[in-house]
Amino acid sequence: MQNKIGQSQNAVKHGITSTKMFVLQNENPEQWKDMLAGCVEEFQPATPFEERLVEEIAFAKWRLRRAWITENALYDTEMDEGAAAFATKYQQADEGVRQGTAFRSMADSSKALALVMRYESRLDRAYKRAINP
Repeated sequence: MQNKIGQSQNAVKHGITSTKMFVLQNENPEQWKDMLAGCVEEFQPATPFEERLVEEIAFAKWRLRRAWITENALYDTEMDEGAAAFATKYQQADEGVRQGTAFRSMADSSKALALVMRYESRLDRAYKRAINP
């Protein structure tokens, strides 16, 4: 009979490691496997049902991190695209003003930021529900 650690490692090896379902083509499958293994180690699933719950926890966290990356990319892109206009308008502004200007521009003209923030909020709730049933 396997102990819980053996069962958890077995889960990572055999049942819940499919990257096709969780990892986008530009993401690192090894990082996904590491996150999943960390969750398996932390929660020590003992049954197939518990393995699926741990997989949900890991995937919610994975997707939440993806949302954070997307939000940062939106800000960076908006700041880069508006750099010339910003430099003309503000001679001595700090990066907070630059970020605020990018936020206002996205909030006024794009649904992308609102969508990613809503997505992030939903994923955060899903993650917290999964770890605190």
